[in-house]
This record gives sequence, structure tokens and C-alpha cells, in this order.
Amino acid sequence: QESVTHASAGSYVGINVRYIDKDDIPKGTVCCAAEKNSGPPAKLADTFEAELIVVDEHKGRLQVGCTSVVQRFGAHVPCKLEQLKSKMDKQSGKEIESEPRFLVAGDRAIVVLRPLKPLCFEKNSEFPRLGRFVMYDAAEIVAIGIVKDVVHRPDVSV
Repeated sequence: QESVTHASAGSYVGINVRYIDKDDIPKGTVCCAAEKNSGPPAKLADTFEAELIVVDEHKGRLQVGCTSVVQRFGAHVPCKLEQLKSKMDKQSGKEIESEPRFLVAGDRAIVVLRPLKPLCFEKNSEFPRLGRFVMYDAAEIVAIGIVKDVVHRPDVSV
């Protein structure tokens, strides 16, 4: 392993923090500066709105209430599908159905997901590296997505 003095956004690094065991820092943890003048700290998502594309190989349906594992870099967190806001045309991105009952392979949609464990997300438009993810169910890819909006937990930072 190589020791470095600097890492930038998107770098994969292992860290050691004095007085904290390395096993107490889970994979996928987002680190940020604690100083007030370095910008706002990373925040945990309460819910997030995402644009999903259900992969063609997915055999089932996605519907409100189902839980899938969302992977963002090294983090693997179960997320509950709370709302299907709209189904979109695959090519143009225009809404073709409001509040669909379910999604199937090949569908493109806007959904709301709720992480069931702490997870840091940001809007893809503002911070692309924390705004993309893959959804899994039973070790199979279900969908890929980008974060359109985030409702952060109040007063909880990473």
C-alpha cells in the first residue's frame, strides 16, 4: 500500500483516524472537512428523488413498498421505494404517466427512495460522484439511477 498526503473528490482511500478502530469506519463512509469555512458538511439523506432506468434483464416489478439494496461506491444500503412519481418516455424524458402502479424492465421513471440505514447522497447536478447509484435485489442489478433531489436529515451531518 502507498501512503499519500492528499486525496481529492472521488479518490478511493483507506484512512486511519487516531483513537478509532478501522473496523468502526464502514465501507462507503463519506468524509468531509469539519471546519465551518470549508463549506457545508456532507449530510445524511432522509429521502431522495431519483431518475431510475429499470434494466432490461429485470424479471419482476418495482412497486411502492419494495426494498432493494442501493450501492453508491462502497456503501450498500437497503432503501425502500416510497413513491413512484412518474413514468417517462425513454427517448425524450417527457412524462407519459403520473404515479404509475409499478415499473418493469426498460421503464424510466422518477421515484422517491428512503434509506433504511445512514447514507450520504447529493444531487447529481451538484456533486456527480455522490449522485449516482445502482439498485440490486438478490444480487441482481434491478436499476441504475441518478439523484435529482435530496431531503437531508435535519441537523445530522456525516
